[in-house]
Amino acid sequence: MIELTQGAIGVILFIAILSILVLVHEVGHFVMARRAGVRVHEFGVGFPPRARVLKNDGDTLYTLNWLPIGGFVRLEGEEGGSGPRAFSTRPAWQRLIVLASGAVVNLLLPVVLFAAALMIPHDVQEGRATITEVIPRRCCSDWMSSAMRRWLAGSSPVVGSS
Repeated sequence: MIELTQGAIGVILFIAILSILVLVHEVGHFVMARRAGVRVHEFGVGFPPRARVLKNDGDTLYTLNWLPIGGFVRLEGEEGGSGPRAFSTRPAWQRLIVLASGAVVNLLLPVVLFAAALMIPHDVQEGRATITEVIPRRCCSDWMSSAMRRWLAGSSPVVGSS
C-alpha cells in the first residue's frame, strides 16, 4: 500500500514538474511572439481535446486541455500562411528569437529558482574545527605535529621545514 501511494505521488509530482516546465517554455514563445507582432491564436496548457476556455481576450484564446503533459502556442502563419501579423512574414531574426525563446527560458528557469532558493534566509550551524590527534607514522604526521607546535607557540609554520 505504501509503495502504491509513493508511486502515485511520484507520478503526480512528475506531471506537475513537467507541466511547469512546459508552461514556462510556452510562455517564452508566447511573450516573444507578441513582442515581434505575431498574432497568437491560442495558448494551450495540455494537449487537446479542450477541457475549458480560461480566457478570450479577442486576440488570443487561453485554454486548458485534457492531457496535462504538454502545451502549445498556435501562431498565425505558423504553417506558411500570410498576413500582416503572420509568423512566416516576420524577418528571419525575429522568427529565430521566437523559436529559441522557449529553450532560453528553460535554461534561465533553474538559475532563477536556485537564486531565489539561496536568498531565503536560513540558519547555518557554525562550529569550530578541533584537531584531537595526529596519527603517528602517517603521511605528513611529523611535519604536522611540528607545524602545530610552532603555530601553538605563536610562530607561523613554514611549509617543507621541520
